[in-house]
Amino acid sequence: MATCPPPPRRARSRRGILLLTLLGCIGRAGAQGLEIELVREFTPGQSSSSFDITAGKTRAGESIVYVATTEGTPGQRRLWRSDGTAVGTHRLGDAIVHTFLPMQDGGVYATATAPDTGLALYRSDGDAGLELVWDPVAGPADGVRSELLRLGSDVVVVPLDPSFPGLWSAGWTHAPSLVSSMSGVRRSIGSNDGIILGSSTAQPAWVFGAGAGTGRFLLPSPVDPPMGTSPPHVVGAAGPALCGKALVPDQPSGIVFCADAERQFFRRVIPSSTGVPLTVPDNVQFESTGSRLAFIRGPGQLWVSDGSHAGTYAVADDVGSQCFATDGAERLFYTWSHDLRMATITPGGARNLATMPSSYSVCEPKAATRWRSRSAIAVGGLVLTSGAANDTQAWWNFTDLPLQFSAPIAASRDWLYFAGTRSDVGTELFRVRWPDLLESGFEDE
Repeated sequence: MATCPPPPRRARSRRGILLLTLLGCIGRAGAQGLEIELVREFTPGQSSSSFDITAGKTRAGESIVYVATTEGTPGQRRLWRSDGTAVGTHRLGDAIVHTFLPMQDGGVYATATAPDTGLALYRSDGDAGLELVWDPVAGPADGVRSELLRLGSDVVVVPLDPSFPGLWSAGWTHAPSLVSSMSGVRRSIGSNDGIILGSSTAQPAWVFGAGAGTGRFLLPSPVDPPMGTSPPHVVGAAGPALCGKALVPDQPSGIVFCADAERQFFRRVIPSSTGVPLTVPDNVQFESTGSRLAFIRGPGQLWVSDGSHAGTYAVADDVGSQCFATDGAERLFYTWSHDLRMATITPGGARNLATMPSSYSVCEPKAATRWRSRSAIAVGGLVLTSGAANDTQAWWNFTDLPLQFSAPIAASRDWLYFAGTRSDVGTELFRVRWPDLLESGFEDE
């Protein structure tokens, strides 16, 4: 590890928040320090909160993060928005939020429970509080728990109760409408391209196209061995293709199949390197990288797939655990022993980035995201990398950082937001920035 000459240590107040310049680098001398701010203490003097943090924007185009937090009360999550400042951080109403989904064109939808509506669909423009969009069971009685999916610029409500049939679509310019009468949905995923893949007790798998009311279903081609009576498990997106895993009867593995709106059937994925249908262990981790679906297959093997035969192959064979993370682009992060390593969607590109302290769990990293020109990884601290070992910085929990940096993390403009644990406040919402990533450089205010 390179020795970094320390820049001047700063402690000053901005908007009443203490700023700390922190040191730490690996592979590059003279790396800039980090600045960490406590955004808000949601539970002053109380137990720690839990957080779900997602980057988004308002309908007016302002970059913010949406935060669902228990505020110290387990099971009672409420939705907040924050631009990182005290005045720009406020709660979007008192409803208890179950799921929420920021939209590509701004605003957020949520399933939430309020005294006068029970469980219903709400939305906010990111500034004002939550407003009721649709109450499927009028009055204070609860509706049905649902998933929220993007279908182009619309949100699709997927009821998880087989007794409540139908998928419903809503948008900022139109009222909720029935998209499909499909019932018994088990799990589903959506894409910004307007494709949804789901599994159902009524049909083994299905896809429909963009826009409300299209209702175009594409059924799977026969799979050998047969899928059996259980619906397939939907695993993620591989670029324009959406993929699932069909269980193999009497075996602890499944066959991977993919489809998109241009295909009239689902097809098994048969890697060109093997010539046999791709199978994966049960309960394996899948992650969508944006252009590929990444997953663990076999001992220590990290694979990617774009849904085609030629585009399915191994990119690493030295994965030390079943844990890995992607920044949502083409970089995949995993560990071998206590080394943090990176692979890309191109075979043969695996490399070492940093060595973690020996006391850390090998089931890392916990999360990653794209932040400006780099990848930010929560891995027993914070690692920033351009993808090259000689351009990687690492700050470890309680050694270089005066707190525990942990997932979830979300990038918004110049800042990275995360759930951090510090002895004086417990687990709260923090943000961090690294001046090297700022296009205009770091300036005092």
